[in-house]
Amino acid sequence: MKHNIINLKDFYDLEGGELYTYIMDKPFDQDVKWTRPGIIILPGGGYQYVSRREGEPIAIDYMHYGFHAFILKYKCEGTVYPEHLKELACAIDYIKKHAEEYNLDKDNMFGIGFSAGGHLLASLTTNKSITEKYAPGLDYKLNAITLSYPVINAYQGHEWSFNELLKDKKTKELLDETSLDLNVCKDSTPAYIWATRTDEAVPVINSISYYKALKKAKVKTKLTIFPYGPHGLSNAKKEFNKTQKKWPKSCEKVVKISVKFMKTFLK
Repeated sequence: MKHNIINLKDFYDLEGGELYTYIMDKPFDQDVKWTRPGIIILPGGGYQYVSRREGEPIAIDYMHYGFHAFILKYKCEGTVYPEHLKELACAIDYIKKHAEEYNLDKDNMFGIGFSAGGHLLASLTTNKSITEKYAPGLDYKLNAITLSYPVINAYQGHEWSFNELLKDKKTKELLDETSLDLNVCKDSTPAYIWATRTDEAVPVINSISYYKALKKAKVKTKLTIFPYGPHGLSNAKKEFNKTQKKWPKSCEKVVKISVKFMKTFLK
């Protein structure tokens, strides 16, 4: 496996951003042309930190299902919007530029984001006119995405994510721009969204609002709201949720649902 750490600011005009690669070596003795689709992973952390539980365990899961995986550790400390968005756009552009080296099918790139990482991912894929304003000329197109208990709207709870994202730039104009359900259009990226009804940190209305906005714009989408589960379930496996006493068993199938949805968009 090729496991490297790429400092994106060595290649782009950025403040930070580290890209971690999880790339399966070519599994043939002969010289055979072989590629895999890729998935970029955006862990959460309220724009204060980047969660480890929503990083490597997710990469290993999606490698099992046939993806090369990449984790973006976006810069949090002292970082203000749109820096995180620029780092994500540059990360995908970098991956695609190195597709041959990675045995990657660059026409089949996907993404998954968790909580604030879901907000970051959807910030990239919701409205190209906004992304282009901050990251012009880059190849950051994704075929489809998965949003796991995402932060979506600045007016629907989890205010501290937006405090960390915008800091002293917290104007109504930017609150509206970063409230992603307000910016959905017909060209938004297809999304599978999941959350739990009992999420105590990010109200489930965030997922519902984004799903409804995609449906209204006639963008392909799927929503699963599980009846029980705390915030931050990662891949919903007990191994990575040691503190939970009551286990939300129904959530355990979420990775399979995500993979099935996204693979319908393979080219």
